[in-house]
Amino acid sequence: MVTALTIAVATVLTLATVFYCGRRLSKGMKRARAERIIDFLQHTKDDNLRLAALKELGQLDVDIALARLTEALQDSSPAIREAALRIFVAAGRDAVLKLEEIRTAAQVTVNSLGYYLELIRQSNLFRRKIDNYVVPGLIAVLNEADGDVREAALAALRELGTPVALAAIEQTTAARMPGPTQVSAYFPRELSPTRWEPLVAYVYRRAAKHEVATDVGRCLPRLRKQMQTATAQAICSVPQGAMLTATPYLDGFRVNPPQITLGFHKNWHRFEFEIQAHTDMLGKATNGTLTFTVEGIIIADIPICIRVKPEVAELEACEETRGIYQNVFCSYSHDDEEIVRRVETAGRTLGIQYLRDAYSLRSGEDWNTQLLKLIDQADVFQLFWSDAASTSKYVEMEWRHALTQERTNNFIRPVYWSKPMPSPPLELRHVHFCYEPGLNASEKVSHV
Repeated sequence: MVTALTIAVATVLTLATVFYCGRRLSKGMKRARAERIIDFLQHTKDDNLRLAALKELGQLDVDIALARLTEALQDSSPAIREAALRIFVAAGRDAVLKLEEIRTAAQVTVNSLGYYLELIRQSNLFRRKIDNYVVPGLIAVLNEADGDVREAALAALRELGTPVALAAIEQTTAARMPGPTQVSAYFPRELSPTRWEPLVAYVYRRAAKHEVATDVGRCLPRLRKQMQTATAQAICSVPQGAMLTATPYLDGFRVNPPQITLGFHKNWHRFEFEIQAHTDMLGKATNGTLTFTVEGIIIADIPICIRVKPEVAELEACEETRGIYQNVFCSYSHDDEEIVRRVETAGRTLGIQYLRDAYSLRSGEDWNTQLLKLIDQADVFQLFWSDAASTSKYVEMEWRHALTQERTNNFIRPVYWSKPMPSPPLELRHVHFCYEPGLNASEKVSHV
């Protein structure tokens, strides 16, 4: 009996030793393979060969392979950097998936201490992979000049969701907010339908105010005295590299070009338009706006008032600084939730707080009261207008409540992205609907 037991124990120990050595051998082979690939990468300049080598390196789950991939994120070749980023994103997703599988396995009741110790070992292994390699690699990419690559790295960090990844996002967002942003516009007090006149706008950091004044004096020396100025403060500090779109909305006027989009890469930028009144505007005045957006989010509005000759009247310069708004209530149909989420993601990087608890509140008993309180707390009511929204009873209830607010004319901000625009109700026809085709989900392409 004792002999049989001894033989059984010996057999188990032998199998365990073989299994352990096999794993060590496999790990050693991977490491050796990784060392050969790294040596190859150091001696070849051909990007195609380097890309193939990186791809194979990414399949070797050993520390030196991940360390070399981290270096590839800083490579001088954009193709190499992008390939390394893709590998890191895939590695992060794989590690998160494995952790989820381990959590599920831990919920199974097994009368074995070794089973749970193995789960803990594997969990620690994947956590170290995320915290020691994947997250630092993605953080390194946040210094990349290409805005699309930076946003892909930020998206990957959000997906990981670990404390280190979330802390990196917060630090990066703060670092990309270099200071308050202001907008100004110069436009005629009055004009004749027979002539095209300039409409010039600026977006700038507050610290660049004097540089803008110098540029205005240089570009508009003859016309400046005949022009009026309007200034507004953006709702947030616009990040470096963000794509800014300026759109004049002037009923009864031609505008050329209709819209301008620029990357905010310097301390200030100039937007130059030309405007011409239709002949039926003679003797009338237009009250329009120059709207600035980032990813479909309205960050500033400048009021524009122009009188058309022959009725001549002196207009005082319209100078004001609009207050900053931070809380935005989103009213939308859940058919459009993907678009709203994308706008929210961009908005949060700008420091905007979105009040969008409507979906969870609607399933509760007291959703109506809580929902109306959110609208009451908002600085802006942003209406995402679509075919689905135009027939939604919830959206209608929300915009009707918004109309009861004693706010400025700019409290309700409708935006639409498909033409023709769904016909608005009579109660909203006095409100300007902003066209943002870039919000169309079908036009967005993922970079990673």
